[in-house]
Amino acid sequence: MAIDNECKIVETEAFDWISKNIIEEPFKEIGNPIRRFIPPFFEAYCKILHPFILDLDASDERYSEKEEQRKEDAMIVKKMYDKLNLDDPTLLDLDIQTFVETATQIILKKYDQEPSILQLPYMEIPNGQFKKDLRVLLKEPYKDLFAKFGDLFERVSNGIKLDPHPIRDREFDKVTNKLKVKWADIADKNGLKFHHNISPISFSKKFENIGFPLNLYYPFEFMDNEDCHQLLNILKGFSKTQKILINSYTDNHELVNTLCPIEKMINKNESHGLEGGYIIDENQDWVIYSDYHRDLQMTILGGSKKLIAALKEKSNLEIVECDEFSRVDHYSDTLN
Repeated sequence: MAIDNECKIVETEAFDWISKNIIEEPFKEIGNPIRRFIPPFFEAYCKILHPFILDLDASDERYSEKEEQRKEDAMIVKKMYDKLNLDDPTLLDLDIQTFVETATQIILKKYDQEPSILQLPYMEIPNGQFKKDLRVLLKEPYKDLFAKFGDLFERVSNGIKLDPHPIRDREFDKVTNKLKVKWADIADKNGLKFHHNISPISFSKKFENIGFPLNLYYPFEFMDNEDCHQLLNILKGFSKTQKILINSYTDNHELVNTLCPIEKMINKNESHGLEGGYIIDENQDWVIYSDYHRDLQMTILGGSKKLIAALKEKSNLEIVECDEFSRVDHYSDTLN
């Protein structure tokens, strides 16, 4: 956030009332509730959820890491099944671990061997077909894995560019046709219960099972310029002095405290605002907290009920009313 020439540096004492009044209970006991960051002095609280971004030009197909791994595992199971000359096709539906455990019992019985033989070092097991079959169960699951990584190593060593990952290697900077989408809509579409403690992890866990939409990007840790201006234009009506105290990070990750006219809070040429720290009405009628460095994908606010009602009525921001005990950490969701 740029510091305008109409702003002035202030001492940290201007923010002491916050540090003296927020709670300090251990994270293991209560997580990160709002009252860990904003003192419990306000009439009402809310979360402003940073939107998901939909790439309107991308496919809405889903990519499932679990499904891709399942397919690879199924191929390995089929190889072991064929090499062991098994004749029970239901074994092909088992995962690798269960297949190995089941097939081990089958070959022990087939060769009339006691389970105790498996406790011997592999080199001490007498040579024969039993040992060959056992070798399939012990070695086969790793052969394809080693071959895969060996191929990757060889390609990298030869300067060959690896195939991009469908999800992790997407380039958001190249997305030109974007649409902001609310958490509630994404939750409803994907069978999640939307509530005040829902978190990004809720969506990640769901997508791990049903696949990640290739056209969907997770919320950013910061509020962008457009949404920031929406918020400020409403907060102006709830500021007696029209001045705010800003406790924000510099590019060197240092905290700087400034007093600014609310109109000068964000430079219009910046790509995002509210990147991290506190923004407090000079009269302490409301407080905003947004923390890029704590990976919050939301902005939290303490103020009056009228202020929050105005945000819900006059903006298209996703406003979630909650109390001071509502959590903002990734592990807050106990319902999904």
